[in-house]
Amino acid sequence: MDSSRRAYLKAGLVSTGLGLSGLGQASQAWRQAFAPSTIEFEYDYRSKTIPAGLAGNFYRIGPGLMHLNQTWYHHWFDGDGVLHRFHFGEQGMRHYGRLLQTPKIEREWRAGKRLYTTFGTALADSEPVYQIDDLNVANINTLTLNKQLYALWEAGSALEVEPDTLRTKGFKAWSPETKGLPFGAHPHPDSDGSWWNIGYQPGAGKVVLYHLNQAGTLKRQAVLPLPNADMVHDFALTAHYLLLLLMPMKYDTNKQCDGGCTSVSRLEWQPQSAGYVALINKDTLTLEQLIETPAWGVFHFGNAREIHSQTGHHIQCHFVEQPDFGAKLGCMGSLFDRQTKGRQANQQVGGVWHELNIDLTRKTIRSERLVQHVEFPRFDERLQTQAHRYTILLQKQNVRNPEFSFDTVLTWQHQRQRLQRFHYGANYLVEEHIFVADPHSNRPEQGWIMGTAYHLPTQRTQLSLFHAQHVEDGPICVIKLPYGIPPGLHGNWVAT
Repeated sequence: MDSSRRAYLKAGLVSTGLGLSGLGQASQAWRQAFAPSTIEFEYDYRSKTIPAGLAGNFYRIGPGLMHLNQTWYHHWFDGDGVLHRFHFGEQGMRHYGRLLQTPKIEREWRAGKRLYTTFGTALADSEPVYQIDDLNVANINTLTLNKQLYALWEAGSALEVEPDTLRTKGFKAWSPETKGLPFGAHPHPDSDGSWWNIGYQPGAGKVVLYHLNQAGTLKRQAVLPLPNADMVHDFALTAHYLLLLLMPMKYDTNKQCDGGCTSVSRLEWQPQSAGYVALINKDTLTLEQLIETPAWGVFHFGNAREIHSQTGHHIQCHFVEQPDFGAKLGCMGSLFDRQTKGRQANQQVGGVWHELNIDLTRKTIRSERLVQHVEFPRFDERLQTQAHRYTILLQKQNVRNPEFSFDTVLTWQHQRQRLQRFHYGANYLVEEHIFVADPHSNRPEQGWIMGTAYHLPTQRTQLSLFHAQHVEDGPICVIKLPYGIPPGLHGNWVAT
């Protein structure tokens, strides 16, 4: 990173003319979390509280650079991706983070300003977009295949990144046919070591299917026309199917907007219309069943599995329903905008944790609502498509707190239908927590829960480790960084 770029970023907050004085404490801290005071982070930590044998990298990513010159982005999803590497080894923990140098941000550095209308921010003088990767901010999730690290942004290509230095290498083309096509932000491993992913094309009514082998080579691909395919963020796997929940969200390519249309403004939630569960055969990559559902809004899934019993062939699947999905998606922009400008939020984060049962013989569904105000489900992915005991979730326990944040990590015990949880407190922005397997145990779901949280009063980030079976006992290790990092979206553990 050159010195002029560093100096420019450090001066970024001052140049806005929107200083922090006069803002409420929580809103001031939220703004500071995304203020462009730096684009690189580095810190070493040693402690005997780090579990013995914990060795690997926790890669965590999210929108980071929200401001450039006189322009603040309005929507959380707009920010240029900042990737973090928490490396655990014999010497303790080392944190390193950096802004990913996508072609988009490089062009904007050279211009000294924002150039494009984004997911939730319109620019009246936006430059033309010739290919979707012109807008690629690489800010949603990570994927590691055969020691290759990728930063994912679901509207375009995966961005290959050097795993140690986090330097950008370039966009990945899985095949000549799929070059530049959307590669989704939630690929899933199968029991045979291969990986599945989808991509969606707003306004096209199609979903792209990817099947990769363990080495990261594309085995098969397909493009399927599907209803309600204008926003399909995640999916679930079973032994024989890819399971998609297709929500009634329509993308209007012809819409006209004053000042220009964003993707958010083109998306219209139609709750009076039906949704669908689509079951795609993994062997043939064809649609096998399409079953009508209520108008469920969905970001994320938990695990799914097939059950054969005397009553027939069933699929059990867990997901988080986001009620009134359209309002929630739009408010995520206005929420972020309000909080970065010192105004309070008025829309709750989180949704409802569902257990969905699909009768494949009768083509019927039954759903049970389990836990409210939750999001970001994670589990031991070694049990993908199989029965498992618990799912990790975030929750907003203090629903009266108007800030745009979660404050609790919990585990939902599936067989017991009960939960354990640890409440960080109202002064934290709690981020996605993941499962980390204990390398000394061959038993599934034995290990730790790992995640970051931003402490509002001190404007610092901490990383916490919990015993996976006893999250309610609180963290066994807390690593407090001497700085805050922008609240992120998703992360993954890669053992060494």
